[in-house]
Amino acid sequence: MIMGLNMRGIFMKKVIKPFWTYNIVKIEKWLSEMISRGYILKDVNILTRVFVFEKSENKKVSYKISYENVGVNDINNSLKKEGWNRVVSKNRWMFSCTDKNNEDIKISPSREGILKRNKVIKYFLFFISLLYFGMYIPVLLILGFASLGVVLGFIPVEYDNSIVVDPSISTNETMIGPVVFFSILIFIFYTILKLNKLDKEIRKELGYNKKKYMYDVEEVSNKDKQIKKFKPAWQYAPDKLEKWLDDMESKGYNLYKVNKIGAMFYFTKGQSRKIKYIVDYQNSTDEGYFEIHKEDGWKLNFKSIGSITTWSIWSKEYDDTVPEIYTNNEDLLKYAKKTLIINTITLLPALVIFTSLLCQDIYFVMNGLTPIYSVIIKIVVIIEFAIFYNSSLKYYFRTKKKIIH
Repeated sequence: MIMGLNMRGIFMKKVIKPFWTYNIVKIEKWLSEMISRGYILKDVNILTRVFVFEKSENKKVSYKISYENVGVNDINNSLKKEGWNRVVSKNRWMFSCTDKNNEDIKISPSREGILKRNKVIKYFLFFISLLYFGMYIPVLLILGFASLGVVLGFIPVEYDNSIVVDPSISTNETMIGPVVFFSILIFIFYTILKLNKLDKEIRKELGYNKKKYMYDVEEVSNKDKQIKKFKPAWQYAPDKLEKWLDDMESKGYNLYKVNKIGAMFYFTKGQSRKIKYIVDYQNSTDEGYFEIHKEDGWKLNFKSIGSITTWSIWSKEYDDTVPEIYTNNEDLLKYAKKTLIINTITLLPALVIFTSLLCQDIYFVMNGLTPIYSVIIKIVVIIEFAIFYNSSLKYYFRTKKKIIH
């Protein structure tokens, strides 16, 4: 906190809030508290995270923070008529205030921009996480935990009965690799958790009803009849999962639960049923999305955790006519194209990066600078990503062929 007088002789206060974008709702309350103590917001430095206040009279004011489109520097006329005033506008961030009581406020600045911004950030962090885990999880699976230390650089490697360690490198220097690695991981998870929390706070403020997002889980009386099936990475070929679930029901294996990450499916042995399963993908969802399908008789069996993207599995029992969520072929093709685009954005760059790293490692191995398993690891990762992308590509062309014929 920095305090002093400005050139006009007015008392100023500067407060640093480095993580304010993670706690927007709290920041709004804090700004209201500051003006109630006689400090009115005058400026915000987005880069340095510094809030600048000017000494003023005590007031009761409500603040709202929004993230606007490029080129928008003022609030719209509807908000002005409602009593809102622009306080600060910097780098698409808009700080607005009103002296109305909360119960008298009918409309407020839109929160959609913040939700979209958070989603873009989480997309980016998801891609970074994909690269990290795609590279280091195969290390653990293939060579064990100790090998991860070799890859990160804090366990020495032995070649021809001699340990390769530069004596000039201190212990602190050898720890730089793992410290950076785990620091980045912690930052990624911390950011995603904070942004998810912020999204929940905003949706709650907007009247979000969590019950409409909950998926249904059937109660099972006889646990001995449970059957578990492991189905990972079905998101890259959702039509195959739909057919598999339909076939399981026709054989008398009734789905009653899907685990939280969507990889384990739980069935009970019962009667053969005519049930249509639909796997749906949405960039964003609201109450209306779930409400419309549930009112039409669809049962929500699974919804992906997090808010980056939403994968959901719906089911509906029928007699003669097979029900469909997408009745328009153009919508169905658009849905398949959308999944291909998102997989192209995430998987193709990863394939390019790992192929480049593989070529580099092959050169190092040939010159005795890198152990052979470094090449093996990257080959496994490249094959893994290539299989995922190939599955997504085939799904798109299967859908396109189905619609044409």
